[in-house]
Formats: sequence, C-alpha cells, structure tokens
Amino acid sequence: MKEWPIQEDEFLKGYRGRIALYNDCSTVADIHRKLMKRLGLKGEPKHHCFLENVASALETSPRNVLDRHTLWPLLAPFIENLSDSTNQMKIFASSTIGAGLRLCPECVEADLQRLFFSYWRRSHQTPGQLSCAEHGCHLLRYEESTLCLEQPANVLTQSHPVPTELAIASTENWRIRLALGIAARIMEKQIALDRRQCSRAISTQAERIGLNPSAPRGAYALSRLAEDCFSLDWISEAMPMSRLKSGSIFNFVTGAFYDQGPRTSAMSIAICAAMVFDDVPTAMRALGTRTPTKSIQDGSLDFDSGPGSAGPPA
Repeated sequence: MKEWPIQEDEFLKGYRGRIALYNDCSTVADIHRKLMKRLGLKGEPKHHCFLENVASALETSPRNVLDRHTLWPLLAPFIENLSDSTNQMKIFASSTIGAGLRLCPECVEADLQRLFFSYWRRSHQTPGQLSCAEHGCHLLRYEESTLCLEQPANVLTQSHPVPTELAIASTENWRIRLALGIAARIMEKQIALDRRQCSRAISTQAERIGLNPSAPRGAYALSRLAEDCFSLDWISEAMPMSRLKSGSIFNFVTGAFYDQGPRTSAMSIAICAAMVFDDVPTAMRALGTRTPTKSIQDGSLDFDSGPGSAGPPA
C-alpha cells in the first residue's frame, strides 16, 4: 500500500476515498485488504477494525483519528450510553452523516496550488455548516458515492450550491432548528392540537428563522436542514432500542421513522433534540420556556434564551 499521510482537518471518509484512488481500489474491502497486507495482518477484512488499522498505519491512536478526522467530538455525547467503546468507534468510522459531503471551491484551489491535490475537510462536514470559515463562501454539496472516491477538484462541476434560504441556517441557529422540530412533534403527539393550530404554530416558528414552510423553496430548505442533522438510519444503528422506547421524546417519533414528506424534516430534527436534551421538559427548559403547551400554541417560544444557546455541545 502506498504511503499517503493524512492532511490536517482531512475527513476520514474522504481520506479513505483518496487512498482508494491512489491504490486502484474499488471497495472498502479492497482498501482494507491492502492496508492489512502492509501491516502484516492475516484474515478477512471483516474480522478487523478498519479504524484501528488506519491508526496503526498513521502511527497514532484510534481515538486521535476520531478526534481529528471525524465528527466524534461533536457527536460522541449522543452515543455515550453504548458500553463498548469499540462499537462507538466503528459507528463513527463507517457511518454516513448527512446526504453528501461539502467542499469550498477556494480551499480546493488553494490545495491544488500547495499540494497538487485537494481533499475533503472535516470542518466543512459539520451539521449546519454552510460556509467556509476561512473564505466565507457558501459550501458546495456533492452527492457522494459509496467510497467518496472522487477528490473535490474532480467534482466541482457535479456539485450544486447550497440554496440561499439556507444561508441563515448556520451553526449559531442550531438550537432554533432543533426547537422547530421539537415543536412540530409535540404538537402532533403530545398536545394533540388540530391540524390548523399545528400549521399556524409551525409557520410562526419557521418565520422566526426566515423560512416559509408553505413555499416550495422553504420546504426544500427545511428538508436540507434535516439532512444537515443526523440521518435516521444512523440514529437507529447507533441508539439501542431500549433507549428508543424510553420515556423521552422518542415515544413521539418511533412510529414515524419511515414517514415521507415535510414531516420528516421536523421529525429528524426532533430526534436530534431528544438526543441532546434527553426528554421534552428538559428540552423546553433549555430552549427558554417553562410552559411548553401554551407557548407552542400561541407561537411565543423564545428560542434565543436559555443556557448554551450559542451552538451545539462540544
């Protein structure tokens, strides 16, 4: 296996694809097999941990790879109830988060001039991150293949810009977006408001962040917000069923895992909120309200108050 050092802030999944390209591999198993051969390991790839072997090849620890090249620092609290830390690492090393990788064209150009190749940055893949912190331009979304074999420089023509409606959905509005989903699910299942009341309240909350859910572009923006959170498949894999059936907001969303349409956006955001806050009352207190039923009904939720409203947990 050719030696290709991992770059600072390089996303592990993108690194895997880059190594695959350089070594003429078409599957994860092919990459892993060549990596095992280099490390002098025997057996089938499925019997070895890819993350641990990558760490060995890079002469570092699996935890260091997770901390520097995956979204582990942001997402680890959501699966801390898994007793086996190895399983946690496997999930983060293999899971797809979001609908596609993002890139900054300015970073791509800078990489090509400095390194003669470009790579996927971890900082661009953070849920809700819509612009490059270094250059300030909107990130482009690339619908990834299984391996993400293409380098950013090769996919610019296949990427499409993030809609302008999403410009307001930066990481600073993280709690606002979660609250919108919480409100939608609580209104449907717990408070049992009628459809008209639900529609009015959701519209009120959406307008707070500049979205019109009744307009096609607004609905598309809400859908993209959901994609920037964690996919339902990833959640069902990472969270034990006992947690899903506990006395948290999961009781309100378990039956809707395969919903289609606009509700999917609110549902997935609500699931994320439950993973952050654990239960509805705690979520509502953190979002700055002591009377969730009344405040949701009259559209007076104060999303900007409450502890830790600046962004996601570290």
